[in-house]
Amino acid sequence: MTDYIVAISYGYPNIQVSCYGDTTVYSNIVWSDTTQIISQELLDQAYLESCIASTVSNINNLLNTYVNNGFTWTDGHIYDSDTAGRANMTGAILGVIATGANQIAPNTPFTEWHTKDNALVPLTPAQLLSIGPAMLAWYSGMVIYAATLEKQVLSMTDINTLNAFDPTAGWPSHN
Repeated sequence: MTDYIVAISYGYPNIQVSCYGDTTVYSNIVWSDTTQIISQELLDQAYLESCIASTVSNINNLLNTYVNNGFTWTDGHIYDSDTAGRANMTGAILGVIATGANQIAPNTPFTEWHTKDNALVPLTPAQLLSIGPAMLAWYSGMVIYAATLEKQVLSMTDINTLNAFDPTAGWPSHN
């Protein structure tokens, strides 16, 4: 037999639920009719779905934070890896290719690059052609890892499993 409870709203966004003397607070659940009798299973499912959505949002925020913190290359400098930084790197690489600098003088400084901490670093065509693909591979790895985490979270059916999940673990390194 299914246990039923009566949901009583004590003000948005929380609904306090009493189930035979035990009290649980469910956040961010809105019922259009608070006198409706709702099964504990339905409340648990709504709470799980809310927590899943929050965790997926957290994963996306982590991705943005990690990407915006920059890409550390083998020279020890941290290069901007946000959308503008990746676009600038792509433009510089296209400039190297278009001018033929990689054929004419691959080890002669081609440009000075502003790093994340605003240092000016002279980069040769060979370095630009090395750092660009490395940054792209790292960024792609970050996006793929975030998608993998989201898929794991979206497949969870138990709140205890979700609570034990650590969305900060296992991300690719910054270089």
